[in-house]
Amino acid sequence: MVTLQWIWLGAIVVLVSMTLLPLSRITVWWVRGLDFPRLQLAGLACLLLAGGGVLGLAHGFTLPLAIGLLACLGAVVFHAWWILP
Repeated sequence: MVTLQWIWLGAIVVLVSMTLLPLSRITVWWVRGLDFPRLQLAGLACLLLAGGGVLGLAHGFTLPLAIGLLACLGAVVFHAWWILP
């Protein structure tokens, strides 16, 4: 189950990176392309948030899992802030 937690944390790192990269002034096409799938990224963040809750309940709540959950929740809030208007 430790491997599953590392995969989950890796997915959180990728999600947060994909969330924060478009905020930079980088003009490379693949960074600018990350401005568009906000709904999909928010959905992925919700799935990872639910998965983190299941992992936390099933195997004890560890500090990296808590940090990952907070990062995932931040990504959901950030994407909702862009999508809702």
